[in-house]
Amino acid sequence: MSLFARLSRPALRSLQPRAFFQYSQKRARQLTPAREIQKYASSFKYIHLDSMRVSFKSAPAEDFVIPKDGENTDLEQYIVPNVGRKVLINPEFDVLKFNCISDPGVQTFVTKLHDVVLNTSRKIGRDETFTDTLVDDLLRVAKNKPRCEFYVGDYYIVAKPEFLIKSHDNIFVAVEVSSGFGEPQLAIEILSSGFENLRPYYNEKLGYFKDQTVFAIRVISTHVTFYKATIAAKYFNELEFGYPEEQSIEILRWPAINFKCSDFDLSESDGRKKVLSSLINIRQSLLQSIRNN
Repeated sequence: MSLFARLSRPALRSLQPRAFFQYSQKRARQLTPAREIQKYASSFKYIHLDSMRVSFKSAPAEDFVIPKDGENTDLEQYIVPNVGRKVLINPEFDVLKFNCISDPGVQTFVTKLHDVVLNTSRKIGRDETFTDTLVDDLLRVAKNKPRCEFYVGDYYIVAKPEFLIKSHDNIFVAVEVSSGFGEPQLAIEILSSGFENLRPYYNEKLGYFKDQTVFAIRVISTHVTFYKATIAAKYFNELEFGYPEEQSIEILRWPAINFKCSDFDLSESDGRKKVLSSLINIRQSLLQSIRNN
């Protein structure tokens, strides 16, 4: 299982030919010109996902994406009902003036949130470093910008998701998007992270393919969307030879509508509560997966 987050700057991704495959030398099919793979993952669009047999779908309910019953953690200082976008956008905002925010860690988080909101309002010369540091604060236990390789036949995509947390068969990924809504690029990050998570558990006799569950968040400024995908071992097996012909992947999205104003907004108290409680539930799910293995 894994957790993955995407932020608002395109991550480094390149597609390169390879001379061999570390785990298997089997090669039975070649990619046909009609289905030629994209050179760069950053150029993937919805139409390109058809060849990968990957699709996005609105989740019918929250618990299809976000696990239930996380630990009961006090989030009140983070939520701060009287601190919303209208307050955070003030250039004179000073977190130390709010007596209800006394924890130094929460003060740092809210200050970074102010930086992101103020920076977004300026529109010109925006620096996504503010969003980076905000999500870095959200995901303190994450590994930042790890290199992940996603193989399709004799070719691989090098992807660098912003943040990655891994366990035996679960992953969490965080991704940042600067233009559009970035779902095709997010799909490649999910696939590459799932593929990379297989490496430590490779067995010479048994092979290394196993089902992977990937949780992901996309962050656009202060707006957060959650995703979940289950990737079957058979899907990875098909990728050894090129594009999959039978297996497919369905990535669920929550909130269900892929539109900026329909997601969870960290600059508002209700959005902060939902995002933070959801991350706690996902964290608990990852820890449970580790304990079970």
